[in-house]
Amino acid sequence: MIISKEWFIFLGSVLLSASSLFAERIETHLSTSQIQPGSRAVLDLKLISEAKESDQNLESEVYVMDDLLLEHKQLKVLDKKFIREDNVPMFRYEITAYDLGEIRIPPIQVKWGANQLSTESTPLQVVTTLAPEDQTIREAFDEVSRPIPYLRIARLFLIAVITYFICWILWPWMQKIPGLIPNPKRLLPAVKEEDPFLWLKRELTRFKAKVLKETDNPKLIDEWYQIIKTFFTKTEKTTVNSWTTQEFKTRLKANSQAIQITPHFETCDTYKFSEQKNISIVDTVDHWIQETEKTLLCGK
Repeated sequence: MIISKEWFIFLGSVLLSASSLFAERIETHLSTSQIQPGSRAVLDLKLISEAKESDQNLESEVYVMDDLLLEHKQLKVLDKKFIREDNVPMFRYEITAYDLGEIRIPPIQVKWGANQLSTESTPLQVVTTLAPEDQTIREAFDEVSRPIPYLRIARLFLIAVITYFICWILWPWMQKIPGLIPNPKRLLPAVKEEDPFLWLKRELTRFKAKVLKETDNPKLIDEWYQIIKTFFTKTEKTTVNSWTTQEFKTRLKANSQAIQITPHFETCDTYKFSEQKNISIVDTVDHWIQETEKTLLCGK
C-alpha cells in the first residue's frame, strides 16, 4: 500500500513537470530570407503560452538573452521592441547587413519561468543586382519641367475680371461719397520756396528795428552772423549754418560776395571770443547792415 502511494506521487510529479515544460514555447519568423545591402529584415520572436492566465506582465517575466545578435559584427539591429500582434506577444527586431553573402542570425535564448528556451540559427542572404566589377555611372534622368498651374491662373484671371467690372459699375456711386475719393481739383498747390534775397531784405528790415530798440545788446552781433549764414544756406543749398568762419572762407572762396562778407565774420569771432569788448555794438552792427545791403542786395 505504501509502495502504491509513493508510485502515484512520483507519477503525478512527472506529469506536472512535463506539463510545465511544454506549456510555453517560442517561435521565430523572418520576414524575408534575402535582402539588398542596407535593406531591412524583420525577425519576430513569438512567445506562445498554453496557460489560461493573463500575460499582461509577460514582458517583465521573460528574460531574453540576445547579446549574440546585438553584438554581431555583420548584422546591425536597427530597432527592438515588444509588441502584440493578433493577441500574440512577441519581441520584434529590425535588422540589416551590408556584407554580401550568407549571414547566420545567431540563436536567441529565452528564460521563461522555470523553462530555458532557445531559437535556432537562421540564414540571411545579402545580395545585390549589380555585378561587383560594375562601376558604370548610370545616366541621369531627364529634367522634369515644373507643371504650369493653368487652373490657378484661370481662377485668378476670372477674379480680376469680376473685380474690374464690379468697380466699373460702382464707380459713379463711389464718386458721390464725400471723402472716399480725393478730388484732384481740390489738391493744394506745392508751396514755392521763397526767394533768398527777398527773405534777406525782410530779415534786415526786422533786424534794423531791433537794433534801434536794443542798442547795447551783445546778442545783436551773433544774430547778424546767423542771418548772413542762413542766407548763404538758402543760396548755396547746403548747411552753411554749421560751418565755422574758416570753413566758410575755404568752401566759398569762389563766391565773391562771400569773400567780401568774410572779414566781418572774423570781426564777429574776435568780439565773441575776446575778453575786452572795446567796440560799439550799435555802430558795428549798423556798419555790417550797410555792408550787407551793398554787397548782397545791390541791384536787387
